Amino acid sequence: MSKSRRRVRVTDPAEAAVLNELELCLVAPHEQEQWERLMQEHHYLQSGRMVGEQLRYVAKYRGRWMALLGWSAAAYHLKGREGWIGWDPNQRAARLHLVDAARGLRARQLPAAWEAQERPIARRCALAQEQLRSLWTVLHQQVPESRDLRGLRHRQATVLAITFAFLWSGGQGGHRAVALFAEDLSPRQRANLRCWFNPRTRTYDVPSENCFYRVLKAVPVLAFQQALWAWQKARHGAEDGGVVVLDGKALRGSGKTQLVGAIAAGSGRTLAVEPVAQKSNEIPAAQTLLERLDLEGTIALLDGMHTQVETARSIVQEGGGDYVLFVKGNQQTLQNRARHFLPEDFSPSIPDGEQRPRADRVAGHRGEGSEPRPDGLCARRPGGSG
Repeated sequence: MSKSRRRVRVTDPAEAAVLNELELCLVAPHEQEQWERLMQEHHYLQSGRMVGEQLRYVAKYRGRWMALLGWSAAAYHLKGREGWIGWDPNQRAARLHLVDAARGLRARQLPAAWEAQERPIARRCALAQEQLRSLWTVLHQQVPESRDLRGLRHRQATVLAITFAFLWSGGQGGHRAVALFAEDLSPRQRANLRCWFNPRTRTYDVPSENCFYRVLKAVPVLAFQQALWAWQKARHGAEDGGVVVLDGKALRGSGKTQLVGAIAAGSGRTLAVEPVAQKSNEIPAAQTLLERLDLEGTIALLDGMHTQVETARSIVQEGGGDYVLFVKGNQQTLQNRARHFLPEDFSPSIPDGEQRPRADRVAGHRGEGSEPRPDGLCARRPGGSG
């Protein structure tokens, strides 16, 4: 079977000479009127007007205008485009001028090379009216007021609910960003959040930037966390699966603040957060965090940094859970013991009743009469069965 050949046209020397003298130039301000006039005369739309941010170019040959090119900002509302990209109204408002790639644009966090181009905007509240009311009620009932109520206009629950709604809606930034978000709340949203009603203007006023600063600085953090988790459980249920993952992260925009968070692997819901003390590390913060968790019937998954005796004991003996701790090369003795006790085909999930190899004493197995060993493994106590 013969294959058809594609003809390639070769530019002759005369044409190449012309192309070499073509120039593509950005239209100067004093040339814009001429550019628009030629567009009206020769373009099939008979219009040279563009909206939003604009770029105009002209192709010249020996100073003579030969072709016109123009780019303008993307249309603000375009149903097909929004559906294809998959972004929400807040993302569209902040990123419309970057229309380029769907995956990057719909990401919660823009790629590093694009971050500087994202425009700061007042985020629209993503919580429904009923959610705002129930959130305020939980915060009002479960978080003790940290200020003297005399002379105060805005209740603590109002400030906390607005802050949470700001973060839930994808907001980023400090107290000023939260205050701008509050100013964009509708009258009904302000009423549901119990904002202060101004009798003079007959409107609901929102807290100021200084008010957000004072409340967030003094609020009892643990009570605030517990109230939010209670609100989430009431709305989404308490079933989070049997695996809890602990991991440390740097708090974005806070300098050097480090946090250790506990996340339910099944639902992705945050269960607890603990800050890392200055001049310390994640290990004691994770141990403090584990003390606050209900680990009965769950498996705690931590990275190699947390392969510690106290951490294992806290999970097993105090929390009633099991653990999976990773052994890395920086714990050579422990790694050698794990290799000795654990054959390559060993699985810690062998059902009870089947013959279990000696390796049942490692990898966090919490059999009857077992306790964490000083080397981080789980060994049976003297007198235990087996």
